[in-house]
Amino acid sequence: MKRKILVIGDDPGSQDLLCSTFPTDEFQIFPASSRMNIVFQLCFVQPDLIVLDTLQPGRDREVLSQIRERSFVPIIVLNALAEHGTKLESLRCGADDFMPKPFSARELQARVRALLRRSQHCFS
Repeated sequence: MKRKILVIGDDPGSQDLLCSTFPTDEFQIFPASSRMNIVFQLCFVQPDLIVLDTLQPGRDREVLSQIRERSFVPIIVLNALAEHGTKLESLRCGADDFMPKPFSARELQARVRALLRRSQHCFS
């Protein structure tokens, strides 16, 4: 069974590239804009994991709080602002992992698989 990943981002070009990072035989990818109704996306897709890639400072925090009000789905935040404070803020607001940009596609895939393994054991 393919695992569902909701990819939330601001930049369509970066989002397309990010979506193509995942093997289609293993994952079903659902792109969404961070400006869309996140609650609707959570209910519609029912993702196994979320990759959050926003460009606007503070937008990560806003989207994370919307998700955490309704779900415990694992979240990986990607951000070009890799300062220590940004990482800590993302983790404090509900992210399960944080990767600075640019990132390695293979490392992102490995982190996704690890989070999915852990979450599968927690909720089964």
